[in-house]
Amino acid sequence: MPWPTIIAVFALVIYINFAEAETFLIPSEYRGEFVVFYDEPCGTPAEFSEGRRLYRFSSDGVLITQHSENDGYFNRRFFMTDGEGVLHEIPKFGRQDYETEKKEWGTFTSVAKDDGLTKDTVGVFWAYGAETYHTSKKSISYIVSDYRRFEDTDAKVRFLERKRFTEKAVDFLMSCRNNGGFQ
Repeated sequence: MPWPTIIAVFALVIYINFAEAETFLIPSEYRGEFVVFYDEPCGTPAEFSEGRRLYRFSSDGVLITQHSENDGYFNRRFFMTDGEGVLHEIPKFGRQDYETEKKEWGTFTSVAKDDGLTKDTVGVFWAYGAETYHTSKKSISYIVSDYRRFEDTDAKVRFLERKRFTEKAVDFLMSCRNNGGFQ
């Protein structure tokens, strides 16, 4: 196969597999796990801004949306938002420990290496969604935290926090499904 054909096929495969860009808006004081439940008829209507899916979270950290599940290569951006609507982008952490993240800072994140990662930098950790998966296979969850709290909190305390959050999230989802209305 000639090189131009190979390049064209490769570009087409990449284009087809890109998920819609997503923007997550999280209250500025929020810390802890948050979850999106997709494809829920009772959820909030799909919202877009500047060609990106928009997910607005309230202080409970649970979003139930009519947006379909988003498959492909992701372009996700996370913002803390204050009461005045001012947005401050926060990084996605790719590692579960500070020292590894610091070594790789700027390599796997969308921030420059000199943006000053500290243990107090607030960012987003992927939470895997295993706790909500039994209720909805169409969910994704993250944790807003800094490395100081993420690493220094006792594992049992973190487990209990996640368990309480999951129970709350599942209750919201079941209520939405049973009542057929937006949260």
